[in-house]
Amino acid sequence: MWLLAEVESWWVPYVPEAIQVIGAIILALIAWGRYKAVQKGWLVEAQAQGVDAIADGIQVAFDKVVNKAKAASKDGKLTDEEIAEARALAQSEALAVAKGPGLKWLKSLMQPTWDRLISQLVEKMKPKTE
Repeated sequence: MWLLAEVESWWVPYVPEAIQVIGAIILALIAWGRYKAVQKGWLVEAQAQGVDAIADGIQVAFDKVVNKAKAASKDGKLTDEEIAEARALAQSEALAVAKGPGLKWLKSLMQPTWDRLISQLVEKMKPKTE
């Protein structure tokens, strides 16, 4: 009995390589699935729905927070707290409005991506002054 405990199985040295191969296969399958989703337009449609929901959320934030805060402010500028409140409201409203694939896409976003998208859309939505 004690002799069997000291003998290493034939497959044990191959475990790290097998894990790497399995990981590569999983990554390839994910990449292939993403490629097919883009090819069929599913991902693009989900992103478009998500961006529309963010734009709706920004509009609600403008109506509820930004316009009132600017009117109440002496210099017409928002404080950092008001900006954070408006961003949070825009994000929560976007999640409330979104449906289907757009909602799934929005839920998959990390906070820095949310912040970037909201900033980009706010810049596009601002009235152009010359």
